[in-house]
Amino acid sequence: MPVVDGVELVRRIRHVAPHFPVLFFSGYDEIDQAAVADVANVPLIPKPFSVHDLLTGLRQAVRPD
Repeated sequence: MPVVDGVELVRRIRHVAPHFPVLFFSGYDEIDQAAVADVANVPLIPKPFSVHDLLTGLRQAVRPD
């Protein structure tokens, strides 16, 4: 994204709507896991992903444990 990265976008969303469901997708081999972990309860699905992986991630995003 040209202005902010995904982690910063989630931080901004969570500031306004703390329980808004979010799911990260990444096509990068070396994504910053620490940055993703910083925004709690956000599932991460690496690309390419299967339909099963997508559905699992969506379930986690909508109904976090």
